[in-house]
Amino acid sequence: MNGERLREARLRAGLNQTELGRRVGLSQSMIGAIERSDRSATPETAQALADALGIALDSLADSAGHLPDSPDALLENQHTAEGLRELASDRVLAASLDILPSEWRALRSLVLPTPATKDGYIALLITIRLVTGGRGTPSRDSTESP
Repeated sequence: MNGERLREARLRAGLNQTELGRRVGLSQSMIGAIERSDRSATPETAQALADALGIALDSLADSAGHLPDSPDALLENQHTAEGLRELASDRVLAASLDILPSEWRALRSLVLPTPATKDGYIALLITIRLVTGGRGTPSRDSTESP
């Protein structure tokens, strides 16, 4: 999570650190520490912050706005997780899975509690496709069926 992006999103939402902290159950000092990148947010906290701000979690990612959306871009990005790097470098498998640019971005944006293997990223891709109905991004209407 990029602390500066969190700060920018909080300010756009018209919230101060105390108000945002209240919405997610954190102290003002903890919000400040996350914004300064002195502390890291857990995956659950990162999602709660994004939800409280009404934004997508990937917009708070370190490379938000520039999230890699192709195997080549993922391989060039030094922040790409090893398991995702392995998937991107397996050209035959990646081509057979026909991974959309939005799906590459979604996989790259994930904040995971533990590192995932290549097989783990394949399972995550399948989950993304189930959740999104194959669209690569979730529907705004959570009651909509795929």
